[in-house]
Amino acid sequence: AAVHQYEEAVKTAKSEYKWLMDKFPLSTAVILSYAQFTDTVLNDIKAAKMLRLKAALLEDEGMIDREEGAGKEFLLDAGGGSSVSSDNDSRSNIAQFMLSWRNDISGAEYRNLSA
Repeated sequence: AAVHQYEEAVKTAKSEYKWLMDKFPLSTAVILSYAQFTDTVLNDIKAAKMLRLKAALLEDEGMIDREEGAGKEFLLDAGGGSSVSSDNDSRSNIAQFMLSWRNDISGAEYRNLSA
């Protein structure tokens, strides 16, 4: 019974994250939250890394404004609180590092991340 409940909870969470990703495709907060879920619950490290890279690229390219959409509000509601600025600094550093490798990522991978 417990396994069934767990499977149902995962199924529901995946459905909710799909809705969030469809509604806020450029929100780094949503993407990073989904990456954490993908990494820890679904145990899909490769997909989680791709999601984190996508968020870093979006943030570095200035494609989103953290004051709009689900950005800052989503982080605060999720318990991000005062750590939002330190999270931004970390993600900014990651984004800069990832962009330094931009020419080493194949065109197809980069297009998938930019989509």
